[in-house]
Amino acid sequence: MALVVPLLALVVIASADGGERLATTAATNGTMHGDASSSAWSESLLLFLWCAASLAIIFGTRGWRPGSLDGPAWRPTIAVGLAAAVLIVLAGVLGEIGGSFLWPAALGGGTAIARSIGAAVLQVGACAVIVANRHSIFQRSHGHPSSAWWSVFGGAMGLLLAWPLVQLSMLVGAWITAIVTDAPPPELAHETLRQLRESEDLVLRVSKIALAVVAAPFVEEVLYRGVIQQMLRATGMGRSAAIMLVAALFAVMHLGDGAVSAASAGAALPALFLLGVLFGVLFERTGRLAAPVTAHALFNAANVAFLLWRPSPTLPAP
Repeated sequence: MALVVPLLALVVIASADGGERLATTAATNGTMHGDASSSAWSESLLLFLWCAASLAIIFGTRGWRPGSLDGPAWRPTIAVGLAAAVLIVLAGVLGEIGGSFLWPAALGGGTAIARSIGAAVLQVGACAVIVANRHSIFQRSHGHPSSAWWSVFGGAMGLLLAWPLVQLSMLVGAWITAIVTDAPPPELAHETLRQLRESEDLVLRVSKIALAVVAAPFVEEVLYRGVIQQMLRATGMGRSAAIMLVAALFAVMHLGDGAVSAASAGAALPALFLLGVLFGVLFERTGRLAAPVTAHALFNAANVAFLLWRPSPTLPAP
């Protein structure tokens, strides 16, 4: 509990300063009018209260610490884990190549979406094969998984607790970036969200939403939590170390594959790391991929919903 006080102090400073910066910037650019400043402060207060409640629950229940009997019932050996990871990556490469050739031009969307869909189809297939055959290709471990429905519920509740902390990490990251570079980060940190806002191509928008909400959570959780995290555990690495290492890899890979731009890295990477930690803890606590997949899908869906619900900001006249 000793960590709660400084964390809450950070929430107050960052949310207050960040809210004022957002309101000031928006007013300067002509994107907010009237009670913009009070609205920003109201959102900051809501974030503070939500963070306080989440921290109290997390620290009060020790929700970040899996029990000794928690965890998945099956775990890949190092060789099998490496083979599974290579299979998923290779499926993505082959899918991109095939998609660029097989996608009907009449459907629209362009080459980029064709490559993304091709990669997603093969990667989802590869992950489904791995999950379906885990009993024969993975080794039996000592974990006692929760029920599937309880895991889905746990994933949703875990995201509800972590959401304000993830938003805070983005706000703090953007705050530090603005101080260091004297320039605010882009409004949208993820390339998919930027494309959804800027594009009017219906095929591209529907495809991007499906990829973000359905395909990406399943593929990424099988790869990062189901394969890599458990492979590290098979080497004798402790739970916390494995969760942290994979969370860092999860965040950095989003920068490496172009999903997050370098200008957005300061705000996006801390949030992606926290999300990776959440997904790793959920997997270890429930022993099922259903928990992190649910949390991941709901997080992506919420971001897409907020983007589509909120009107696009009015750009300043040139």
